[in-house]
Amino acid sequence: MNKARLAIALGAAAAVGAAVAAMAIWLTQMATGHVGLAAVLAAVGFAGFVLVVFRISSNKAIALARKASQHQREKYEAYYHLLASWMRLRISGRTLAEYFADHQFKTVAIYGLGRLGVCLREELRQSGVDVRYGIDLRAQHFSYLDIKVVSPDSPMEPVDVVVVTPFFEAGKLIADLQGRSPSRIITLRDIVYSL
Repeated sequence: MNKARLAIALGAAAAVGAAVAAMAIWLTQMATGHVGLAAVLAAVGFAGFVLVVFRISSNKAIALARKASQHQREKYEAYYHLLASWMRLRISGRTLAEYFADHQFKTVAIYGLGRLGVCLREELRQSGVDVRYGIDLRAQHFSYLDIKVVSPDSPMEPVDVVVVTPFFEAGKLIADLQGRSPSRIITLRDIVYSL
């Protein structure tokens, strides 16, 4: 969104600058008495060209901002629905640990330690499932957790399953993990919606 605003601001500044320059040329020629039709047309044409370029670039910037906004909205809606489903499970007395027990997953790594990942870790820890480590791009920021946290490009010890919590981007993450980890890989979304 900030890039779109920057593009719009730069385009507006260019358009205003071109208009001021055209006006200055025209006023200078008026003051000296050498106003030629070609000079006026050139100044107006240049200002018009700048305005058209600005309009096209601002429309592109606005379209990109809307697309990014749409993606963010879809992502947050998906997370909201997942959390609502997870909460309904908890209200009915069920936990995600059931899924791990049903599939005989005793050791787990959690990919993504944002809000969902930390909530998953707490729920599994309270149920006795062994969360061996976390995986996160910002591994150094999780020193407050009492588990080991590694970056995605670090060597990964084998576990029964790796749970990917940023499920909205899971396709690429799972593809990257499959080449580096022999463990089974699932998403948090798959777990919640299977119960």
